[in-house]
Amino acid sequence: MAEREQKHRHRLQTYEMFYPYLGQLLGFLGFLAAIFGAIYLALHDKLIVAGLLVGAPVVGAIGWFVKSRVSLGRTEESKPISETGKKNSPKKRR
Repeated sequence: MAEREQKHRHRLQTYEMFYPYLGQLLGFLGFLAAIFGAIYLALHDKLIVAGLLVGAPVVGAIGWFVKSRVSLGRTEESKPISETGKKNSPKKRR
């Protein structure tokens, strides 16, 4: 019984290491598909649709990049009131 549980746990740990890479690969392939689809549509005089097809993934990637950079610089003390639920006022000495 314990050996089956250990094999199951090892298999789950293997999947946990594999899934982030799979997600990155599939995201990259989807991004490339959008780019090549936009090129194809642009060559066939569908410029508006091509612009939208390339614009959506690019805006999403830029938004993700900016959000990740902004959240790296924040600490618990520097978060706005809406995120922490309390004021960011300095403590008074007695």
